[in-house]
Amino acid sequence: MTPNLRCAFAQGWRSIRSRRSFSSSPGSRGEKKQDLLAAALVQSKKSISYVVTGFGIYCFYDFTHLYSLVSKRKKKLALLAEEKEIMSQRKKSV
Repeated sequence: MTPNLRCAFAQGWRSIRSRRSFSSSPGSRGEKKQDLLAAALVQSKKSISYVVTGFGIYCFYDFTHLYSLVSKRKKKLALLAEEKEIMSQRKKSV
């Protein structure tokens, strides 16, 4: 083989090897993109779970807050009814 032909052959062989190894080697760009996409997907799932958990905690807190307000209101209404009953009994006795 002439030197130019050898050089061209070697160049062609290198390009074929690089094309072959592009999809099959562990450090190829295609796999790096897949790894990045997988990492982004995992991160987005974590973010969504944090948001859902935070929303659930907020709703639970809001529910307990509303429950305490309702129970306070019920207690207050019960005390008012009791006071009215006491006042009506006092009026009857006088």
